[in-house]
Amino acid sequence: MQISDHIHFIQRGWENANAILITGDKPTLVDSGHAKYASQLPVLIAREGVDVRALAQIVNTHSHWDHTSGNDYLRDLSGATVGMGELTATWMREERRHEMWLSYFGVNPPLTLPDWTFAAGDQLELAGITWEAVALPGHAPDLLGLYQADDKVLISADSLLPNGDCGLINVMVHGWEALDDAIASADQIASMDIKIVLPGHGAPITDVASNVKKLQKRLARFKTQPARLVSHLARRVVMAALLETDPIAERQFRDRVTATEWIRDYAGYLGISAETLYNQTLDPLIQSGAIRNDDGVLIGLVPR
Repeated sequence: MQISDHIHFIQRGWENANAILITGDKPTLVDSGHAKYASQLPVLIAREGVDVRALAQIVNTHSHWDHTSGNDYLRDLSGATVGMGELTATWMREERRHEMWLSYFGVNPPLTLPDWTFAAGDQLELAGITWEAVALPGHAPDLLGLYQADDKVLISADSLLPNGDCGLINVMVHGWEALDDAIASADQIASMDIKIVLPGHGAPITDVASNVKKLQKRLARFKTQPARLVSHLARRVVMAALLETDPIAERQFRDRVTATEWIRDYAGYLGISAETLYNQTLDPLIQSGAIRNDDGVLIGLVPR
């Protein structure tokens, strides 16, 4: 999808972050998605008029594997350099698996060593266009959005998603201040002159003010009703875990999920068992049609 003369939006699914292709001098891709689906990217990029071998730069908004683990596949094809924020780079170099949620959620994606780094406030020349790096923590402490002032475009990653949503806020890893950070980031977005937001998941957001207001209300409810925050997180993590493994026997999936660190932590916070939190999360996903239970075998039905 073409957003402007040089900005192209590549929408993907639940398991993958969206990619933003910036064309012109030294074509640049922002976020490479999940390693499992990295081989799709050359085709998706070609549809936007760029041969993957011409890709000069890959930029990551934050460290999560659904945004970064396709890096090495693309770098091997193109020779592109990989840039990321300074905190993201530190975590990658030091293999800080807990901070990046890898050990916490039981995943093992490839990690990328950066070729260059940037910081909030930096002006980045991406494919000959100037973008400003904007700190938008909350979903992740290392999250840096990218703002293009001429087109009034914000690449928000998971700080703002459609329908006033955001990526999960993992307070057991980053502390409850992560929620305060998310609130501050929503306020930051509200203060900016933005015509369109290109989120990490879902479709472009053109009604920015309305979506930010919905997000602010959502985060305020999380503040006063923490169980809502836990439910928000659990739905997303269980869905992502299923997409990593399906089709899978429900009993096997239950054992796998209830053995992970995150569900023990969040169930303990609520004062319930891990199996109770699992049931409270899985059943609504089946009822909504996101997951099908086919004679005891679970299958995810959402786009990947």
